[in-house]
Amino acid sequence: MFVPGFISHVELAWEEPYLARFLRRLAAFSRVIFFDKRGTGLSDPVAQPPGLAERMDDIRAVMDAAVGTPLAMGLPVALERARTRGCLTLASTDPRDPPRIQLNLADGPEDLRRLMAGVRLSWQIAHQPEIGRHVHRVALLSEETMSSDDALASYVRATVSTQFHPCGTARMGLADDPMAVVDQHCRVRAIQNLRVVDASVMPTIPRANINLTCIMIGEHVSDWMREEA
Repeated sequence: MFVPGFISHVELAWEEPYLARFLRRLAAFSRVIFFDKRGTGLSDPVAQPPGLAERMDDIRAVMDAAVGTPLAMGLPVALERARTRGCLTLASTDPRDPPRIQLNLADGPEDLRRLMAGVRLSWQIAHQPEIGRHVHRVALLSEETMSSDDALASYVRATVSTQFHPCGTARMGLADDPMAVVDQHCRVRAIQNLRVVDASVMPTIPRANINLTCIMIGEHVSDWMREEA
């Protein structure tokens, strides 16, 4: 689960070479787009994926509509191990009808409590002197919201969404686990010579980048397959 947060009107010292270099590397690594005071993207081509120039106006418009400025730094909160579970059911017997998906995000009290604690921690970080001297204001949230459990809970429920970590649709598990699709070597149960080697075999969401975890799974399975050949 993911709750957004933004610091808007960031005034960074772009003339500082170390800071500018750090931000360019961060943008290249995480595909985060940083805007300078003129509202234009960093000129370093490494930080800009193909086609970014054509999307600049749209990106600036979205940021202006969301937080009132084309320049903002995000301090989101992520809950990797949610305790609440959603529900997926069939809408009808017609396979062409989309299924019913009920996410139940932040529906449980413990998930809600942890997300609220994370938002309050982000609020504290945003007001540290090292960040505060570069920041005009914090967008989306206020002192009144942060001081009220009910108001903060409403904010979390209204803004919480999923993260980009889809996994677990063909989970790994023990032989007596009715929900397990593959064994510990990623072999599909009851089907010979078939393996699933991707994020779907993860029994839980990892607290790391899923791409890197998939590479690790692939490396292990390829070693096992060579040993069995």
